[in-house]
Parts: sequence; structure tokens; C-alpha cells
Amino acid sequence: MKQKKLILLTSEFPFGKGETFLETEITFLSEAFEQILIYSCATSTEVKRDLPANVDCKLFSSQLTKRDKLFSLVGLFSKDVRSEKKRVTEVYKREWTKGIRNTALVSIFVGNRWKKVLEKEMLNSSGFDLTFYSYWCTDTAIGLSLLRKAYPSVKAFSRVHRWDLYFEATTFDYQPYRDLIAKNLTGLFPISDMGARYIKDEWKVQPNSIHVSRLGTRETIQSQSKPNKNILVSCSNVVPLKRVELIAESLNFVDGIELEWFHFGDGLAYSKLEKRTEELNGGRIKVHLMGSKENREVLAWFELNSPSLFVNVSTTEGIPVSIMEAMSFGTPVFATNVGGTSEIVTNENGRLLDPHITAQELGKMIQSFFLMQYEDRSEMRRKAFETWNTKYNASTNYTAFVQEILR
Repeated sequence: MKQKKLILLTSEFPFGKGETFLETEITFLSEAFEQILIYSCATSTEVKRDLPANVDCKLFSSQLTKRDKLFSLVGLFSKDVRSEKKRVTEVYKREWTKGIRNTALVSIFVGNRWKKVLEKEMLNSSGFDLTFYSYWCTDTAIGLSLLRKAYPSVKAFSRVHRWDLYFEATTFDYQPYRDLIAKNLTGLFPISDMGARYIKDEWKVQPNSIHVSRLGTRETIQSQSKPNKNILVSCSNVVPLKRVELIAESLNFVDGIELEWFHFGDGLAYSKLEKRTEELNGGRIKVHLMGSKENREVLAWFELNSPSLFVNVSTTEGIPVSIMEAMSFGTPVFATNVGGTSEIVTNENGRLLDPHITAQELGKMIQSFFLMQYEDRSEMRRKAFETWNTKYNASTNYTAFVQEILR
């Protein structure tokens, strides 16, 4: 029997700090495959995370020179680009604008570059039972689609998250070659029910196979003692779409309780947030801006502090891993009803917030939560953990995913 080998295509993992969810998933993959080769598109290798012993890594440059961009114009005469133009204008009823055209040309150029690299890996791995897996449904998935179009016996899969799913999440309201991907990949794995519906309804495709495969986090240690402090926590980049300043402003409307707010994450608007929180609620709210921390440091803080409530007021989301991690500690969650958030947050384990909620409305909801009876808050904590254990337990979800791609 041939040994099983996985070729995993990532944005930057294991380099940098992104794709933290792969830190957990890679351990399950490494137990199922004798060898794993990661192709990373990272532009910096200064920070590298630990990998299992049977996992190697290579770099792939997705950066295009002026010559590359000029050469990509040859794609105007290719069948794939002509088919894509027809799909955009006739199926999506969109104008074939310069922005969409250039996106399509660059994506098929990079996709073909991926195809050539992966063809070489097929030759180098001829003695293995080979599986290809793109973590994002981007140009890497296009490359796998072109590969499998040429070699139909190849097993090739892609996850689909958020920014690689929604047309409206992109500059030109366009995701390239969705039909090519759906027709040629062995299977697609959206991370949410909403993602699966969007693929069928908005991409207007019928994939060879589509399975919802939720992300997951590891089981954690929950404190069993009654908390002696009211602790609010949030975790996100400090950028406009995350609206961390809305949380800060909302705390000016919280009355009658002592409260500490911890925020993990930094970003372009961090200095502005620092100034806004200097005298929050007349100094009655204690604010701790924790900055950017390693995922393990954040989890250690949760274990030590047992926060009362987690808040996320982003304008757009997939299903936030930060919410999964909070619920694994039994922490109730208030989150805006955007993207796939309603698949994890309910009025039993927290509160779904109106995406257009005001600072005053949010502040009064936070106040009401902390004024609830201890027993009611404990029940909400129990429901939060139950949600995590039923739907977002890494052991359950990643084991099922591995079994699916090994079929």
C-alpha cells in the first residue's frame, strides 16, 4: 500500500502570525498522512511556527513583476478567460470591466504557475497516494482546478472561508473562476451553512461535492469557581470593519457596575483607540489594551481570568475563531448578526446584535447582562460551552474532515 502524502497550499502558514486555526488542524492532518508538504505564499520567514516532524515547507512566490503582468495579457486568447468572460456577462449579468478583466487575467496566470509547480510535485511523489488541499479558495484553488482538469484522477480539495467566498468582500465585487473551481475540484468545504448556500445561490454552480466542514478549537480548562470580578473581553484587529471603538464608546453608557475591559489585538487605529479609552466612563471602567499576543497567550489569559462576556461588533465575518475559543471556556458572546455568526451565537449562549447597533444600545445590553442573576449567567455559560462542544470541537471536526478527504 502506498504511503499517503498531503500537499497543503496556504497564504502564509507556518510563517507569520496568520491562519492560527491551522496550528490546530495541522496536528490532525499529520496523524493521518505519512508526509505533508506545505507550500506557503509568505513574503517573510522571520516568524515560523513549530510543525510536526513529518511536515516540510516550501515557499511559493505569488508576487508578479511588470513583465509577468504584461505576459498575463496573453490570457485574453485562452479558452478559460473567454469562458469566464461569458460567465460574468451572461450568468452574473455583470459588465466585463477593466478591474474584473485584470483580476481574471492575473488569477489564471498565477493559477497556471501553480499548476506547473504542482505537476513537478506529482512527478516527485509518484510513489505516494497524493492529496492536494488548498486552505483558501483563491488562486491556489484555481491552480488545483487546472491541475485536476489535466489529470482527472488527482484528489484536490479546497476550504472556503469568507473573503474567498463573498463577491461583495472584494474590490470589484468579483471572485474569479468559481465555475472552473466547482467543476474540477474533487470537493469544496465551506466552513459554514451560509457559505454552502452562497456557493450554490450566488456562485451559481453545482460542485462535484460540497460538505460543510466547520473549523474548531481544542478543549480548554474552565474555572469552576464563582468569578469575583466583572470582566468583558474582545479580540480582533483594531481596524475600521472590526469597530472596536464602538465597544469603547458603549462603555460610557454602562451604569451601576464595576467593570474591566480587556482587548487583544492591534492595528492601524490602535493609537486612536488608546486616546479614546484614557478616561472611559469618567474613569469608572478599567481598560486593558493588551496589544497583539500569540494565540497561546490569549488562551492562557482566558484560563486564568475566566471572563464574564465576550463581545464582537464586526461589520463582516465568517464564523470567528475567537468566538469558538471564547465559548470553549464557557464564555457567553454578544456579536453582530453578520456572515455566519448566527450559526454559533444564539440568545441562549449570548445575544445576536443588530449590525447597526448604536453605542448606547450596546452599552445598555452589556449593563443588563452584568445585572443578571448569577444563576441565569451560569446557564448562559453552560449553553456557550455546549455550543462549542457540539459544533466547534476541533477533535470532532478535524477528524471528520480528514476522513472525508481520505475517502
